[in-house]
Amino acid sequence: MAAMVGAATAALTLSVGGVATGAPVASDTAPSASAAASRGTIKIDHASSTSIRGWVRDNRADGYCIQAKIVWYKGSKLIDRDYSRHACPKGDIHHFSKKPGDSRPYKKATKVKVYKCLVKDGKRKSCDRIKTYNF
Repeated sequence: MAAMVGAATAALTLSVGGVATGAPVASDTAPSASAAASRGTIKIDHASSTSIRGWVRDNRADGYCIQAKIVWYKGSKLIDRDYSRHACPKGDIHHFSKKPGDSRPYKKATKVKVYKCLVKDGKRKSCDRIKTYNF
């Protein structure tokens, strides 16, 4: 997927099973988020109503970490929220595997939204939705 970087939009890298699925998203108004797409990569290897697997990588030595935020829904009701570990410094990669619900029996979602978050000094500065899966 060709990268597009502009004042108001940025293309991102998101793959499912090796196929690029990312789309341009509006950048956050915070200066730190204007280049979020090039700051890190999130790759989703598997997504279903009961689990999601992938990895997150920091692409820049800029003091920001990259984190995946996964939000699970059943219908329109939020049922769980999960986070990957922070990936930083540059080149750092963390794999993640998450399920809706924090213990057995795990829940079954009808929708999951994946966000790319910028983290600095342990605090999330911004999160941009990069993909929604409907089951």
